[in-house]
Amino acid sequence: MNDYASSSNTDSNESHRVPRPFSADAPSPSSMRALQPSSTDVPHPEETQWRERWFHAFDTECFVKARATEHDLDQVVSLCARYERLLSHTLPGSDIWAVNHAEGRRTKVDPETAALVREALRYCSKSSGLFDITLAPLARLWNFHAAHAPSEGDIARALRHVGWQRVDATEDTVIVTDPEAEITLGGIAKGYIADRVRDLLVDQGVRDAFISLGGNVVAMGRSPHGRPWNIGVRSPDFHRDQERERIENEAIARSPHGIDKRALRDLGRRPEKPACVLTCSNLSVVTSGIYERCFLNKATGTVHHHILDPKTGRPCESDLASATVLSRTSTEGDGLSTALIIMGCDRAAAFIREQTDAAALFIRRDGSAAVAGNEEILKETHAIEIAGAEIVK
Repeated sequence: MNDYASSSNTDSNESHRVPRPFSADAPSPSSMRALQPSSTDVPHPEETQWRERWFHAFDTECFVKARATEHDLDQVVSLCARYERLLSHTLPGSDIWAVNHAEGRRTKVDPETAALVREALRYCSKSSGLFDITLAPLARLWNFHAAHAPSEGDIARALRHVGWQRVDATEDTVIVTDPEAEITLGGIAKGYIADRVRDLLVDQGVRDAFISLGGNVVAMGRSPHGRPWNIGVRSPDFHRDQERERIENEAIARSPHGIDKRALRDLGRRPEKPACVLTCSNLSVVTSGIYERCFLNKATGTVHHHILDPKTGRPCESDLASATVLSRTSTEGDGLSTALIIMGCDRAAAFIREQTDAAALFIRRDGSAAVAGNEEILKETHAIEIAGAEIVK
């Protein structure tokens, strides 16, 4: 197969088509744990075959490919729908919607919602607030569809209501003490749900599967070709090339001398060449990048991207274009990837080395690459063999 799966994490406001996986010729790396089928609900052998399912959830395209039954895939879709009803901050009646409309009162929620909020707060604390679940009002000011940058006054007013310390969660309640603040779990929910989808499939007896929820990838076992899965890390150059091509085509179309049909023959998306391809089995791969959503501020000539620094309220200015977290759980990859970009390469490398079960691949804005973190994971994914990648120790 010539296509590959791209790990690229976007938030709930951005939809994109998730490419399909392809298998690698590399030998199977060691796995995080044996994915053994449960003693119950094991599907009948003739019902189990390679199947795939596309579906829309969390305002993005989701894709699951597994050696499973149709019932197994139906269960996956139903599970995702359940979590969307609980965790969406835009869906009226969801747990998070209820918390955000409680005007500072403690709100009864599903115990699983409360548990995820507590887990999210742990990552807020661990990252010293670079991951912050109260960033939603500030993020709304940056309208990437309308290419609108907020004023300094608007940013300052929104920042007064940003701060994860305003949130508290018990076993089955959540409170945001500032009535004008609100929370969103968009920076961690898809990772958590991807882990729960994996657990569901394992309980159904599925050993081999590929799960992508808007780019939050979990690779289980082996591909249909009996080899580990390949995950492509999206290249910043691809997005720059696409934008440059779009501008050139628009200029040609406006030309008073007419349209050169030869110049417009390739209006579609060109085949994407990833920055690198990682070999994965029983791992999560989550990428955050500054090139997924951005716009040019024509007034200032500045390019604004969607990864906001909670300290400044503006797009972060670190030296990183993307950070890819390789971890045993997708929750961890989701919770760490955005904060790593804000940190910048050196600080992020030091931080990821402190995490016992995670590693990271960094692509700097100048195109150079670096890897750091758990050496076993780096070897499993062949990340240490990426041409030109600096190993940060």
